[in-house]
Amino acid sequence: MKYTPSLLLFSLIATTAAMPHELVALYGECSSSANCAPGYCCSQYGYCGTGAEYCGSNPPSGGGGGGSSYPGLDAVQSRNAAAAIGQVRAEGLSRQACLAVISTALQESTLHIYANPVVPASMNYPHDLVRGDQDSIGMFQQRPEYYPDIAADMSAAGSTHQFLAVMKQVPNWQTMEVSALDQAVQRAEAGNLYAQRLPLANQVCSAAGF
Repeated sequence: MKYTPSLLLFSLIATTAAMPHELVALYGECSSSANCAPGYCCSQYGYCGTGAEYCGSNPPSGGGGGGSSYPGLDAVQSRNAAAAIGQVRAEGLSRQACLAVISTALQESTLHIYANPVVPASMNYPHDLVRGDQDSIGMFQQRPEYYPDIAADMSAAGSTHQFLAVMKQVPNWQTMEVSALDQAVQRAEAGNLYAQRLPLANQVCSAAGF
């Protein structure tokens, strides 16, 4: 996916660089959940995060639920949706945020975590599929040039956190039409395609209790 970087994105990079180590480490390496922030689990691959992707069938409170499937999604998609929705909840956000996250991830990756040989480091992280589309990786097809934390890019929860950080800087994001909000964050060449994902996103977010 090609997109034009926005001032919001450059602001996010500056904000991330200034983050305390404890926040950045939410998606960093771990040997046990004791190394992760409260509410986060250490996955079998040694990275902190939320949801079934990291916590199995026993996520922490607000972590996004277990391994049950969401309507219209298979087990892998449901796992990633659970981690993303868990992050939305962890940040105390609304249905609007859930719809934006799920509809965007459906359009960008059909809710799969993509590694990309063009970004060799991405191949070292857990992933669902491999695809070479420029240097885009992960569930939101985030580009390391603008999202340099590869561990976060390759994490359903971590990439959702990055998406939400940009989203929350969009003026009036709470009341925007959702597909327009998706495009405001992603700056995609084909930004008109997000709307087609909203019916399924509505089902998923409703099933998640939003």
